[in-house]
Amino acid sequence: MKYTNEIKVGVALVLSALIFYVGIRYFKDLPLFQGTNAFSTNFANANGLVSGNVVRIHGVNVGAVDEVRLAPGSSRAEVSFHVDRGVVIPHGSTTSIGGFGALGVIRIDINLGPADGPAHQPGDVIPSYEEDSLDDLLERAPALVGRADSLLIGATATLDAARTLIAHPESDLRQTLVAIQGSAQAINSLLRSEQARIARVLEGVDTLTGSLNTLARDSLGVTVENLNALLDRVDQNMAALMGTTATLNTILGKIDRGEGTLGLLINDASLYHQLDTTLANLNRILLDFERDPKRYLKDLKLIDVF
Repeated sequence: MKYTNEIKVGVALVLSALIFYVGIRYFKDLPLFQGTNAFSTNFANANGLVSGNVVRIHGVNVGAVDEVRLAPGSSRAEVSFHVDRGVVIPHGSTTSIGGFGALGVIRIDINLGPADGPAHQPGDVIPSYEEDSLDDLLERAPALVGRADSLLIGATATLDAARTLIAHPESDLRQTLVAIQGSAQAINSLLRSEQARIARVLEGVDTLTGSLNTLARDSLGVTVENLNALLDRVDQNMAALMGTTATLNTILGKIDRGEGTLGLLINDASLYHQLDTTLANLNRILLDFERDPKRYLKDLKLIDVF
């Protein structure tokens, strides 16, 4: 019987410790049967963030805040938090404070970076991204309202001054408006009186435009015909030139091959030298005949010569 009471006390202590452990993890938003990874971040303004506030990713609770404190030697708030062990936070992710501080509903939102980036390891400091919160706007609201009041007062004064200028018959603005109105009426009267003339002018412009279009079309047709004829003549001349070129190529080919008299003269060096010698001898005989024609004519009878 004595041992039974001791066993009951021991079981009660174990159950109490288990309930205490489960209760602590539950109230700290820790998973009951799954480990967590601890991280930290920092903010210029914690906006009332306290231990136990949730940590969300895309609106899903993945962890909770463990501690909020001032960073040593800094005016920033350092926040320690944990997330479920299965949650991967890649590099490039940032943290921000969400919710409404005035209502006491504050949380940490994790904005995930590129999925293909390396994952943060437990204990890493995740950078924060801070923008104006509702509390900041509420703090700045009185100054904004005062500035808006000043702008409204200035606008009201401007409108009152404009109304006064318009209502006063001797003001420059009133006279300017009256002058503009008179000019508009004069222009309107002129357009009405000259409406028929303007219509005739527009009809003349329309007729002139049609005549110019017809003239341009006819001139363009004649120009195209002349250009076609010129192109035909160019084609004919090109064909004749090609025929002449072919004939010239044939002649040059024969000359290059040594065919014909010119080909022999160009390609046969001995014939050239003989012709050159013959011409030299003929030239010498002509010079000798020119110096002493009697030498060649003394044995010839006059009738034989003529």
